[in-house]
Amino acid sequence: MKGVRGEGGTKWRVVHPDIMKRVLLGIFLIVPFLSGCGGADSPAGLSTDSSVVSGVSPIVISVAPTSGKAGDAITISGIGFSINAPANIVSVGNAATQAVSWALLNPPTNGAVESITFTVPSGATAGAGGIFVTVFELTSNADVQFTVTP
Repeated sequence: MKGVRGEGGTKWRVVHPDIMKRVLLGIFLIVPFLSGCGGADSPAGLSTDSSVVSGVSPIVISVAPTSGKAGDAITISGIGFSINAPANIVSVGNAATQAVSWALLNPPTNGAVESITFTVPSGATAGAGGIFVTVFELTSNADVQFTVTP
């Protein structure tokens, strides 16, 4: 590779024009994409449009605690929740409510990479049953059990 000497004898490398074209093309293609990222209130500085449907149903992996009464805060761990917490509709004990918070799990646990927290609604029927989450009309599995206590 050829070199050019600058002021003070500093040696500069000359980059092949084809490589420079590829680098510049990459910059012009990636900059518009990155300019849409980086919302201050988003996790890790990444911004996403929470109204965009992914086409993949959420998956509930675990719930903690596994029982609770109206007003208790419950955390559901899984995959595919909306980062816009209220867009996650949690159904438990024949009642539905919006999630109040969303978080990434660091580190991921038992295959779950995110969690949502909701408050057991006052209209929930006491007893054991499946808990499920609906995100933009896509509904999760309901095989994880939760018990609403009186």
